[in-house]
Amino acid sequence: MKAIVMNEVIKKVTDGTDLGPLTIEIESGAITALVGANGIGKSTFLKMAMGFVKYDSGTLIVNGQTHEENEVAIKENVAYVGQRLFAVDHFTMNQLAEMNRTFYSNWQEERFQRYIEQLDIPLNKKIGKLSLGMQKRCSLALGLARDSKLLLLDEPSASLDIDMQRWLIEELIAYMEEDEERTIIIASHIVSEIKQLADYLVMFDDTSSLTMYEKDQLLEQMKQIWLQEPIEMDLPDVIVKNAGRLLITKDGEETLITLKQLGIEPAFVEALELEDVLTTLKHFESMNE
Repeated sequence: MKAIVMNEVIKKVTDGTDLGPLTIEIESGAITALVGANGIGKSTFLKMAMGFVKYDSGTLIVNGQTHEENEVAIKENVAYVGQRLFAVDHFTMNQLAEMNRTFYSNWQEERFQRYIEQLDIPLNKKIGKLSLGMQKRCSLALGLARDSKLLLLDEPSASLDIDMQRWLIEELIAYMEEDEERTIIIASHIVSEIKQLADYLVMFDDTSSLTMYEKDQLLEQMKQIWLQEPIEMDLPDVIVKNAGRLLITKDGEETLITLKQLGIEPAFVEALELEDVLTTLKHFESMNE
């Protein structure tokens, strides 16, 4: 079963910059990172999946169900950690935990208490009096304490210090290892976080186009090829730089075969770092427009 299936989903925005039509299928049992510029729609994507934002047309299926058919079941099996906690400033963490115990049958009390200790979260202080970093710790503890099949994370490392970012990555890896049916979808701009966690990448090419990549395969395929002599021709899915001496290619193996057929011997070939891969993909998409 797919974690999320979107088919021609459109969300109309008041400023006229509509999101969609979006069509994508996201696999269960893996971590998928949503990647793209700020304001392009990653947060709205997650909120539509959770049911916090209503879409205007198209079809959205979450864990095999639609919000129209079974809103309660979706919210029971999907946990959401937003960029910050909203509308709970006057509550304490103890009060929020009690609400979650009441609302969700999949609440894991032992796990929650472990997070309280590990994250040094005050239980009796109002949320609105806490720092943004501590509020994010509270949000993570509440979201991860549920035994959900789908976990949606919107910039989860924002406002966390380096030690807490490291803790989060280790905890999410352990969280996935506990249950092979679990799925995490994470919107993040932190490349190191994406590199360590993601199995798949969903690139927001623009507000109406999504492309899915398998991360390790992408890193294996994309190469930069330095030439001894400049090349003066266009090659498919290749960006030419440094006056024709540097080729950045989507498919290193295929490009090397083409160069061999042309009698061109590369000086050397090297892999790209993920940050360079993500930046280069944007250039490829603009070339294809």
